[in-house]
Amino acid sequence: MVFKIQLLLLVTIILTACGKSTQECAEESLIGEWRVTQIYESRSIIENGVQIDQSQTTYDNTSGHFSFTNDMMQYVYTTTTSISSEQGYSLVTTKENSGFTRVNVFTIKGDDEDFRVRFGDQTSDAHEDAEEISLEQSLTSDTLMVDRYIDLVRE
Repeated sequence: MVFKIQLLLLVTIILTACGKSTQECAEESLIGEWRVTQIYESRSIIENGVQIDQSQTTYDNTSGHFSFTNDMMQYVYTTTTSISSEQGYSLVTTKENSGFTRVNVFTIKGDDEDFRVRFGDQTSDAHEDAEEISLEQSLTSDTLMVDRYIDLVRE
């Protein structure tokens, strides 16, 4: 009886240890076609290092599309202008402190642009087979700072 329990425990450990890594699951989950559902932008005008104006806009009825393959991302969406790109990318996973624990942080490192990725409800396994993601992007120049949040659903 003890031998059967030990054998069952050993098999369970082996099966769970041979699963896919967080990185592999997140990469597989990202690949596919995504439809933009909402875009939120916060724009700040900066003069001499001081913020002099700020505006916030939510685009609820925007059209847009993101497509990810193993190594390329292509997207087109509209805010105040039409934005499109096709570029190579890699998905990078790092750890970040969040209260008393460390959580996974996923970042798309593109040839031209980077996005922080938030999978689904952001629970510890949300990166597995995600149907919703949010992309966050911060763009800064000498006189303008734009923070953009893009919500996507799998097509």
